[in-house]
Amino acid sequence: MVDTQVGTLNYMSPESIVDSCGGDGGGRSKPTYKLGVKSDMWSLGCILYYMVYGHTPFQKITNTFIKLKAIINPDYPIEFKDISDKNLMDTIQRCLIREPRDRASIEDLLTHPYITNLDRVDQETAPKLDCKDDHLERLVKQLSTKFASSPSGIRSMVQSAMKDST
Repeated sequence: MVDTQVGTLNYMSPESIVDSCGGDGGGRSKPTYKLGVKSDMWSLGCILYYMVYGHTPFQKITNTFIKLKAIINPDYPIEFKDISDKNLMDTIQRCLIREPRDRASIEDLLTHPYITNLDRVDQETAPKLDCKDDHLERLVKQLSTKFASSPSGIRSMVQSAMKDST
């Protein structure tokens, strides 16, 4: 099982594709790259990209062969439309570097301003909640039930809880 390719093509790193396709075609049976954390960082970049743009970097390419070539080709540009959070943009870009040696590591991301600044929420812009603890506790219990399985159900529960707290 260790030698089996696992994953969805839209989230697979270039090195995992190269290895699963037989490397450089030189007949080597030994993998070219050791897949691991750096490959996972690529997948994380694809997940973050999806969360920001609503699709993965190569999802719009429908032909599988062309998609494979685009993922592994460093000359094929990944489109990064402008977003307001420049630190998030940098994080995604650093995860989606095709060369594993140059790609962000876990340590790089844990010390990146996008992560290190998350706990510094501006108290002036943070929403103020005037709910009492018992109302919040009731809301959490309601949200954890099967009745809160849709966005509209959750919205109505939150609105009801907010009315109860005033």
